[in-house]
Amino acid sequence: MSGFGVILGHYIRRALTYRWLVLVPAVLVFALVTLNVTTQPDIYESYAVLMPPISHPSAGAPAEHGAVEQTMFRSATERLLSAKTLTQVADKLDPYPELRETRGMDVVVERLRDNIRVEINPSAGTITVIASHSEGDRPAEMAADIVNTLTAGFIKSQRESLDDSAAKAEA
Repeated sequence: MSGFGVILGHYIRRALTYRWLVLVPAVLVFALVTLNVTTQPDIYESYAVLMPPISHPSAGAPAEHGAVEQTMFRSATERLLSAKTLTQVADKLDPYPELRETRGMDVVVERLRDNIRVEINPSAGTITVIASHSEGDRPAEMAADIVNTLTAGFIKSQRESLDDSAAKAEA
């Protein structure tokens, strides 16, 4: 037998001698992971991709255009996650009714803010809004409703902003 075969045989004999020290932790870890996975609630996510208003580059340097674009993305993100917007979503959908009754609207708004992610992709010029939800009778539908309400409000405010700027330009 070669040197590797001898070492492998020695290892197998030791493992068989102390098999309970090897098997018990492995079985325990497997059982705990299985228990954890089966008791966790299902978390559903929904997302939408938005395009903020198109900004035309000024006569300045491209670096200035990048700064304007970053400001525009930051402004859109702040608008999506503002207390006013999230309060409107909570009023319309009531995603956490028991939390609203016991702890108030501020806690519901914070829970919504925790369950909503806004990802910015400057190279594509898009904002992705992702909402996750795991409570109630229809968590998947509630996650989709949250995203749809947020994006509809965002689009509506963008249209109003464009209409206001067009009205100012005409005057």
